[in-house]
Amino acid sequence: MTTVSVSTATVSPLGPHLGFIRSQFPALDSPRAFLDNAGGSPVLRGVAERVSAYLLSTSVQPGATDAVSQEASARVAADLGAGMARLS
Repeated sequence: MTTVSVSTATVSPLGPHLGFIRSQFPALDSPRAFLDNAGGSPVLRGVAERVSAYLLSTSVQPGATDAVSQEASARVAADLGAGMARLS
């Protein structure tokens, strides 16, 4: 009878990059873990910065008919590389 040893350890390919990945989520710097729901999920640093810039300087609803909203829609389309029709 032959005995085979099987390892149950799993090696993640993300292991060497885990520090960088965690650094992209500022909320993970806390010693606490909030395990509530998707509405409280941590976001990437870049997402938080873009949303913050929008809320602090633009805060207009894209897609409305006024000139400022139309300009905002054009900026969103340019950022996404999408045509205006895709935003309607």
